Amino acid sequence: MASLITLPPECLIAILKSCDTPSEALTFASSCKHLQEVFDENRLSILGNIAQRQTPAFEDALMTIRATRIVLEHFNHGELPPNPFPLDTLTLKARRPTAEDLRDLRQWQHLVKCIEDIVLNKFEWGRECDATIRHDPATWSIWQENFHRAIYRFFLMGAVLCGAYQDPLSPAGKHGSPPSSFNYYGDRMEDASHFGPLLRPWEMAHFLKYPVFNFEAHHKHEPIYGPLAELMKNQTELRARDLAQDPADVLLKEMVDCLAFSVALLNPTFEDALWRLQPLDYEAGQDFSHITVIPLGHFYPEIIQMPNNSRDAHNTLLLHGPVEHEDSIAGAPAWHESAPYMRSILYTMHSYSEQPNHWAEGPGSELYPTPPPPIQIFQYMLRKYLGCRFAGEAFDDDLDREDVSYIHLKTNPFVSEVFLHRWPDAGDLDVKGLFANDTADYEDHIVHNHEVVVLAWEY
Repeated sequence: MASLITLPPECLIAILKSCDTPSEALTFASSCKHLQEVFDENRLSILGNIAQRQTPAFEDALMTIRATRIVLEHFNHGELPPNPFPLDTLTLKARRPTAEDLRDLRQWQHLVKCIEDIVLNKFEWGRECDATIRHDPATWSIWQENFHRAIYRFFLMGAVLCGAYQDPLSPAGKHGSPPSSFNYYGDRMEDASHFGPLLRPWEMAHFLKYPVFNFEAHHKHEPIYGPLAELMKNQTELRARDLAQDPADVLLKEMVDCLAFSVALLNPTFEDALWRLQPLDYEAGQDFSHITVIPLGHFYPEIIQMPNNSRDAHNTLLLHGPVEHEDSIAGAPAWHESAPYMRSILYTMHSYSEQPNHWAEGPGSELYPTPPPPIQIFQYMLRKYLGCRFAGEAFDDDLDREDVSYIHLKTNPFVSEVFLHRWPDAGDLDVKGLFANDTADYEDHIVHNHEVVVLAWEY
């Protein structure tokens, strides 16, 4: 029988790649000098292969890591991200994982595990998931894969789209700088005695020149959302092919995964369950670490503080806050001083710019809001690839209406089923009538008459 020493290097590399964890590979490699030499010469390939097998939703994690790095590199040089965004550099096919990718992956994995720990312990539907799903390794693996992908895509969309959302604020924007009065938006936000409108009419007029703030100008949204939507659609099609499933069905369910997580993370109703409502503590010591992300809806770099032990996250919760002005805006001419308030700006435009919901019908329909701004990319993808859209009343917040059923992410125990792709056949997730066919003339991947879970949104 051949010993390890006599095996050719390619066999030893294959053995090392088959290890379950990087630490297992490191321990195995240290068992003899020859094996250690083979490992050292092929370290990146071996560890990258293990990471790919070990990490749920690995490619989505990799794309998020690379997109975030691109934004932060430009941010640190006072620049908005490049337009068009270099999406062709993000995928595993474009470039195999680098040492920097693998180092950053550990931090992102840790963030995702912290969020998972909080959801499983603090959200009612998470506790239900922990009790009914986690005991079955196969089912749990599917749940983690879909849940983690939803988290990564939330931050991927934030990173790739932040330039489009920040451009209207930038002095170098297509229509020039916003009115000088807008320079005081941060003061309006922070002044508790301020009772005037957060945005003046002339400031709203400036933002309405940009399609990203013109929420139902769908025919102008292609340059904003199209490239990213195509990337995510293509990634989903590859997975569907590997699973021998209908690509449209997989795309719809993965979009609902991300929609569910996005609503949960953007909804202040759940802030007390996920975030500790106090400023970032940079003196927290060795028990905590930090990661910089660009969340969907905020479209601005934020620092998240998390415990070093992810299983403590439901006790400590997470801290988050925008990158400090003195570290960024003062030396970042392309970033407006109000850039950290993008979420509030979007909410104010959504609430007060009087943009009608063209799809709303029936008595009182004039009060039905359009989809919240961060959800616009979902509307775009659903219309382009699936031939459907949010119903006109989908985001009506009148919970007493009998003809609309809402899913409350914090209380409904069946929400965890979303990430197993079991809806609409599980519990009261059989939600019908909240989606409508779209009559727009799109050519690619049109599939009609899909039903989807649409979730209640509250700011």
